Amino acid sequence: MNEPRILICEDNEAVSTLTKFKLARVGYTACDIAADGRIAKEMISKTPYGLIITDIQMPFVSGLELIKYIRNDLGQRTPVIILSSNTDKNTVLKGFDREITEFLAKPVIPRELVRMVKKLLERK
Repeated sequence: MNEPRILICEDNEAVSTLTKFKLARVGYTACDIAADGRIAKEMISKTPYGLIITDIQMPFVSGLELIKYIRNDLGQRTPVIILSSNTDKNTVLKGFDREITEFLAKPVIPRELVRMVKKLLERK
């Protein structure tokens, strides 16, 4: 069986690199990085991802707009984890209204992220 591809949508290079590194250490080596929401939309439209990890506040297209695009425009049910320092209750609820799968506040505990990724990818 092919390893599921994971897309990390994050404009902070240190966070995206660390996330990719942590996931690779536990065997998830098929990870792509999109540095902004516009690039993420393009990548998602061309590549089937098993999981998408996104920040909320990104250049050009926000994480919430990206989720709306995935769910409404593409009709995809791909699991989505939001990693964000924006923990405003209304913003988080908007994410769940747009059918995110999970939310983790930054700074993220790597072990918690890995556990969540495993849970979401193993339930498929």
